[in-house]
Amino acid sequence: KKERREKNLAKKQSRSNRWIVLVDDDEEIRRSLGQYLFDQGYHQVTACPNAEVALNVCEEGRYNNQYQVPDLIVSDIRLGGDMDGIAFLRSIRREKRLQGIPVILLTAKIETKDRIKGYRAGADAYLAKPFDPEELLSIIDNSIRRFKTVTLQSGDPGDDDSLLVETMEQELKEIKSLLIGKDGNGLLDHHGWISTTNYPETGGNVFLTPDERRVLEHICDGLTNDQIYPLMACSKSRVVALVSILLRKTTLKNRTQLVRWAIATGQVDI
Repeated sequence: KKERREKNLAKKQSRSNRWIVLVDDDEEIRRSLGQYLFDQGYHQVTACPNAEVALNVCEEGRYNNQYQVPDLIVSDIRLGGDMDGIAFLRSIRREKRLQGIPVILLTAKIETKDRIKGYRAGADAYLAKPFDPEELLSIIDNSIRRFKTVTLQSGDPGDDDSLLVETMEQELKEIKSLLIGKDGNGLLDHHGWISTTNYPETGGNVFLTPDERRVLEHICDGLTNDQIYPLMACSKSRVVALVSILLRKTTLKNRTQLVRWAIATGQVDI
């Protein structure tokens, strides 16, 4: 019991410096969910009644007189005002400094087409109401942890010089080696041909937006970020953010693993 208490205390302490933006037009939900997150250690929660206020908060990027961006956003889809949750999410994904932030959508809609609409807009997770607060807490913890892991590995998604050249060159060598050894059924690794069973957590069920798929295809061609962004007619930081999102969605660690996963699961045809 003592060990469990210490573990829970350490987890709460690790949450205390994370900033969450909560968006819901229901005041009772804002109050109760905000209090729950606070009780669980998330002491920096900004509750917003609509998307316009939330977008302004995120763009201003100030918390405790420090300039920063939120670590995660939780937003209902049905919101009052001129923007619903989907439009708000699209606005977030268009902003250079905000586009990599994990976003969890809350909604009463459970139809597949509605979930696909949210994923296409760039949602990281989708949770239907009513939901178990502990489930939301788990999704928040995992999303922030994956985002921070990817950021540490790839650098600040908004920093054009964040990727280490030596690491990139090594990964590209591995990628090109994999492509040489590929067959119509997958990639050859140290243990034989890779199949979707090598990725039980992701499999072929990861939804990718058109931009994410294009970046993935370019990565599988062995291209660097410098080579990719002119082909996509976007900024380099946008490409870096898309790579970060791909790693977060697939729970993978680097570009080489992305290539293995993409071909093994049929996400790309090389």
